[in-house]
Amino acid sequence: GSGKFSAVIHAAAVSDFSIASIEEDNGKTHLANSQRKISSEAAITLKMKRNPKLITVLRNYANNPELKVIGFKMTATDSIEAQLQAVKKVFSDSQSDLVVHNDIHEMKTGKHIYHAFAADLEKRDLQNKLELGLFLAQYLLTKGL
Repeated sequence: GSGKFSAVIHAAAVSDFSIASIEEDNGKTHLANSQRKISSEAAITLKMKRNPKLITVLRNYANNPELKVIGFKMTATDSIEAQLQAVKKVFSDSQSDLVVHNDIHEMKTGKHIYHAFAADLEKRDLQNKLELGLFLAQYLLTKGL
């Protein structure tokens, strides 16, 4: 719609890739937007293409110059410096107000630890999804929404 919204929590990389083509094991290839039937008997291979990062254009699409953008970044490294560089890149690419970081190594310990970073890189550690949800609700309510 055309209504204003005041915040976006861009929580997942669901839009990072889309289907470019579908290849059947019989050699037939279909473009993703083709209207052809794919045989249910065929094994298929999906070819993916990288999409532009949606988080980088959210502010342009919004009908609100005061839009609050919360981004997420998952990493897969034990290097604290590499993790911090990844968070900084989200801030620089998207001008997010807050970035929630998690690392795959911290999900293997039986917990799911999150780190919420403000633009000045002040960090708040959150021990589980409930703490994360409560923190995000409080953050949005106290930031003028």
